[in-house]
Amino acid sequence: MNKLTNLLNSIPAKLAGLLKKKPQISTPLVMTPQVANVEVPPPTLEVEPKVSFFGKINKKEIVILVVMLLAIIILALLAVVFKIKLPIPGFEQPTPTPFVTPIPSPTPVPKYFNDADVLKIEENTNILENELNNIDIEESNIQPRPLDWTINFKK
Repeated sequence: MNKLTNLLNSIPAKLAGLLKKKPQISTPLVMTPQVANVEVPPPTLEVEPKVSFFGKINKKEIVILVVMLLAIIILALLAVVFKIKLPIPGFEQPTPTPFVTPIPSPTPVPKYFNDADVLKIEENTNILENELNNIDIEESNIQPRPLDWTINFKK
């Protein structure tokens, strides 16, 4: 306790001594009381480690990623080159010469085209085709007879 009172009493004398000196603007004056038998550790500056955007990535993973991107770019370039055939300088393809295609002549009429028997067979087939198209396959006019649902069991 005596040390503390002595320290407080010595403060005005120390201030007077400091006022006589030239004031130093660059460093602020901080007075801290001294406590006996207590060691104060020096302040430590903790710096947080910088975390990259991708987090922890190995160099091996980066190399694999770069190789894959290069392979994709090379494959894309090869696809473009083989898809689009570039003209070879100094070599021109000859233009095809136009030619006239002949118009086919009409086929001759068969000798049985107007024959009565052929016309009769064609008419009969048309009649059969119409009958087949108009047949009622579902037979909706056939109905089951009504059932008597009232059943009684007697002993």
